[in-house]
Amino acid sequence: MIRIFHTRSGLKKAVDRSAGGITDIALMPFSKNSLLSALKISEGIFKMDKSGETGDFNINNIININIFIEKSKKDLILMADEELSKIFDLKLKPVNSDNFSICVKTYDNLSNDFLNNLFNEFNFIVFFLALGAVVRLISPYIKDKLNDPGITVIDELGRFAVSLLSGHIGGGNEFTEKAANFLGAVPVITTATDVSGRFSVDMFAKKFGFFIEEAKTKIKEFNKASLNGEKFIVYLNESEWIKGGLDFNRYIKELRRYAERHSNEQDFRFITVASKFRELIKNSITPLNLIIISRRANLEELYEFNKFSDKHNINVAVLRPKSLVVGIGCNKNTDFNEVEEFVSSVFDEYNLSLNCVRNIATIDIKKDEGGILKFGEKYGKFVDFYSKEEINEFIDKNKSGGNNLLVHSSLRQGHALTIAQTGISAEAGIRNTKSLCYKHTGAYSVCEPCALLSSKNKELLICKKKKGNVTMAAAATM
Repeated sequence: MIRIFHTRSGLKKAVDRSAGGITDIALMPFSKNSLLSALKISEGIFKMDKSGETGDFNINNIININIFIEKSKKDLILMADEELSKIFDLKLKPVNSDNFSICVKTYDNLSNDFLNNLFNEFNFIVFFLALGAVVRLISPYIKDKLNDPGITVIDELGRFAVSLLSGHIGGGNEFTEKAANFLGAVPVITTATDVSGRFSVDMFAKKFGFFIEEAKTKIKEFNKASLNGEKFIVYLNESEWIKGGLDFNRYIKELRRYAERHSNEQDFRFITVASKFRELIKNSITPLNLIIISRRANLEELYEFNKFSDKHNINVAVLRPKSLVVGIGCNKNTDFNEVEEFVSSVFDEYNLSLNCVRNIATIDIKKDEGGILKFGEKYGKFVDFYSKEEINEFIDKNKSGGNNLLVHSSLRQGHALTIAQTGISAEAGIRNTKSLCYKHTGAYSVCEPCALLSSKNKELLICKKKKGNVTMAAAATM
């Protein structure tokens, strides 16, 4: 299997199927002191990654560190090469492992093109400069909190580490605290929810991998409500999650524990039963902030919260768990629009949000298929490509072992059927060497087994659908 990530700097391949993401870090030292600080941070990240930290530096993430030095500073470049050899070659082999790499790169000057590329290519950028100088350097390239990289500024002697930009969604605050810890420096965090120890909806979403709909507006509204001491309801409908193999009680406990870490934990209530949730909405008499975690696309139809929002001062933030894998098969040179329109129509039919798609999965002969790559870039974090051997082995194993894979004929009906009962002739658990799919790909089938392989599930939320040049199926990761 080959996993292709969609990163800030474009497509990047990862062979290790456990890789959860790619984190690109740029360190910008301008002196010997700041170079030593950059090296300490690099060594700390390597050790932290190896020991299995969570968050942006999860042990499953691939971490690439680039130390940028101006070409004219020959002594600094030489020193960097020598120190890297001492630290990494002797103490921390290998430097270029499957999930960690570090290198020294040079640049002519801090030109507009160079700085613009930094912003577009790296998740985190560390400047070892005066704060004011960095503000002037980066100001032309700042977009918004949803897209900017995390920017950290560290002084010449490594005494203070300041989180300057994209502290929450971009992970700047967490990175700054870790960098400060490696240096023995003082972390400087200025975001209001952090300094007051209060809940922030964007950090909650980042922690659990949720997509926030209408993010720019909702982050501002809900974090303000948190600072003002308003009440929050976090709602998940338990019946919605049983089809994904999730340990729901454990999941709820994890969400509760996160809320309990904050000084306003008493303002939070978790509800998992639809009838209780509807009753609470109708009877609310105080400002109420609803955080709904759901894969369902049309929530208003079920709960009618907009109907009561003006009368009862209700504000709603919808968080989408990135928990669906879409298996896709298509004919050669199938257009992106055809892929998108078909998958969108199926998701509409099943009342699922495309914002819940974690990734796409398909057969490896489609690795250059523009329509699939573009769809994966727009809706997922990565695309998994499986060989025909992997697909066929998966089908044979599950068939011969008597472990009939399951499919749901409909999310609305809410029941499962075995492969034998569905009448599907060439999918998930059935070998078919006479199909067109086998003739053209060598695999018994594509969309269903790829969705199951990538999600590590044995149950489909959506069984094979076909229209025109495209087939698709979907499975849940949790």
